[in-house]
Amino acid sequence: MSELTRNELSHDLSDEEEMLVLDCLVTEALIYGDERLRSRLDEWSLRAFQLGPQVKPILGTRGGALVELGRPLEGKALLKTEVVANDADPFGAIMRDIFLARAEYALGEAETARRLIASVRRAAAAWAALAPGVTALIARTDKQIVFGS
Repeated sequence: MSELTRNELSHDLSDEEEMLVLDCLVTEALIYGDERLRSRLDEWSLRAFQLGPQVKPILGTRGGALVELGRPLEGKALLKTEVVANDADPFGAIMRDIFLARAEYALGEAETARRLIASVRRAAAAWAALAPGVTALIARTDKQIVFGS
């Protein structure tokens, strides 16, 4: 990980490779809540967004990062863009809806958040390839939204 996060990252990789590495790092930070990675969420997600402002996964991870960083209105706006909102990829749709639920909850829309996280639970149950980390993220979000903790 430390090799991937050096300042020289952009000098060693093409723009596309850098964008993909940054997207992976941001996704890991969002899924696992790792504080070492979280401290770089804004920087990494913004840089990836600058490299690929119309790339669906990049828009989604930037939106999720903004929600995680306490900027739910900005995050929700990105997550609701047409390109992200129409994501047919099960993983992308689950991640989008987790962070939309978190954004709605932060914005005081608890009922909307509950509906979204319930939809996420149903989608996750139907998709056998879900990583354990995503399952844990769903459980953390569900606990926050349903129980307010």
